[in-house]
Amino acid sequence: MTRARGGIQILLPLIFSSLDRIEVISQAMELRRFGKGKHRTWYMAQRFRRNDYLALIIVLLIILLGILLFKVNGGRFWNPFK
Repeated sequence: MTRARGGIQILLPLIFSSLDRIEVISQAMELRRFGKGKHRTWYMAQRFRRNDYLALIIVLLIILLGILLFKVNGGRFWNPFK
């Protein structure tokens, strides 16, 4: 009997906190209009713009420069003992 009471004392707060969390999540989903349409509403695909391409080119140039320096200097960018 004491074991059953102990289980109930543990399970009841767990159930109530779970129900409270379910309510919060369902309200958040409702506010985001979840399930209103056929597709997800919070994700929109966007095309690359000029700045995106510029950033990619700069990153590629930095990578190529690193590979070039790796080849030229034998694997070290700067060696003070050479």
